[in-house]
Amino acid sequence: FFGQSDLHGAIGHMALMASLVLVLFIGIAQFIPAKYALLLATMIVFAVGTSTEVYQAGVFGRSSTLADLLGNWAGTFAAAYGLAFLSSLLHKPSRR
Repeated sequence: FFGQSDLHGAIGHMALMASLVLVLFIGIAQFIPAKYALLLATMIVFAVGTSTEVYQAGVFGRSSTLADLLGNWAGTFAAAYGLAFLSSLLHKPSRR
């Protein structure tokens, strides 16, 4: 299903990186405060997604495209934004 075109590949990369942010956030938040866990998870996934594409460019038979890199970044930051937004809704101070 994914990988038939650059767009399909980028969508797959977005889903993969978003999932990785979520899983890392849940794991790291067990040990440090959530706002720092989210920042750390985002930075790790951003670095992994970028370095994977850079390394892949030098592997024979593989290709690294800008669409894949942008998909990695979009998935990473979309998940981080979604988690930050959800956290702000859940921890909103009550107005009494």
